[in-house]
Amino acid sequence: MQLRTMMDANFAHAAGRRRRIDRRLMESEWPVLLAVLGKPSTEGTYLSLTDIRTLVTDRRLPGRVTERLKSH
Repeated sequence: MQLRTMMDANFAHAAGRRRRIDRRLMESEWPVLLAVLGKPSTEGTYLSLTDIRTLVTDRRLPGRVTERLKSH
């Protein structure tokens, strides 16, 4: 539910600049990111703002993920 609310807000915020495919991309990307990068909590899995910022702004995986990849 919160994921859908966030996607709706992002889509509305991009009015005038969005492409036809943007909503479909969000519906595909965010659930996968949540499954792969999500952190567990008592209320379910979540994506931290720091992790999202690292992915989007720095264009790299969060440190905890790269450490996990090194160990495999």
